[in-house]
Amino acid sequence: MISLDHFQQKLDQSKNWFLGVLWHDLRNPISAVYGAQAILKLSQNLSEKEKGILQRSDFSLKRMTELINNLLEFTELNLGRGVVINRSLIDLSEHSEKNRPRNPIGIPQD
Repeated sequence: MISLDHFQQKLDQSKNWFLGVLWHDLRNPISAVYGAQAILKLSQNLSEKEKGILQRSDFSLKRMTELINNLLEFTELNLGRGVVINRSLIDLSEHSEKNRPRNPIGIPQD
């Protein structure tokens, strides 16, 4: 018999795997539509209505791509592969001096 925690962990893994597959399967058709749009945009004889349709579909594709990329990032973070941390020693005084405002707000310049 498996524990409830183990079951929840396996359920989360399955969910994340499913989201990863979904991301991949959605991204391929969107790439094909982007390609078709690029070819259509090369046409010199599009009507204003056709140009408007291309513009709206371009906006929709960009929004869909953004949603899919966010889904991928969410999945990667949940699987523990999304954030890479490179540890190193740094001199914080050097970085803070470099990024310090030269004229803090509220101090008049003479």
